[in-house]
Amino acid sequence: MPSGAVPPTALALADAIAVAIPHHTLVDWINEGVMPDIDDRSGSRCPRCGRRVPCSVGQQAGQEGDWIPPPPGQLVAGCLVDGPRAAKSLPFAADEIIAATRVIAGGAERQGWRATTRFLQHALDTTRDAGRRVEQCGQALEAVRVYGLFAVVTMRASRDRHPEVHDAAITAQRDLDVLVASSGPFWPTGAPTR
Repeated sequence: MPSGAVPPTALALADAIAVAIPHHTLVDWINEGVMPDIDDRSGSRCPRCGRRVPCSVGQQAGQEGDWIPPPPGQLVAGCLVDGPRAAKSLPFAADEIIAATRVIAGGAERQGWRATTRFLQHALDTTRDAGRRVEQCGQALEAVRVYGLFAVVTMRASRDRHPEVHDAAITAQRDLDVLVASSGPFWPTGAPTR
């Protein structure tokens, strides 16, 4: 953002993201439902603050279905508070991030992305605890950013053939990154994993 520029609001970012969602196609149906588990079962936490790391900071598969946890340095680097993504955070309130998630879910629903709408709605409806709800919304937005509809759109709409759709998806991913980073300070802390 240029020096002296007024930062966008969470709802302005959400509106821009919702507008960038293209209409769902039959090809999108094949990849839309492949989303990570964002519930608290995965449990990788930052060794410094004890917050869960985003679902994009993944574990590696080992032999015979075992999962190898990420090393501590990768967990700190992936943390939305202790890692480099904290610099992208804007001072939004928790309820602004939740409202932004609702707007994005509404945009997905209007464009026919049913699995994405259900995924985001599940994050919104999971719990009454505000901290956990912001975390679930942040995790869901991260999943949509990295694995979800915008990743699917950039795969199908190449920059050469559909530059407007492709570029809008890339911009939406950047805006989602800001919302996710801004949600990080609200995520509940657990015991650091030292």
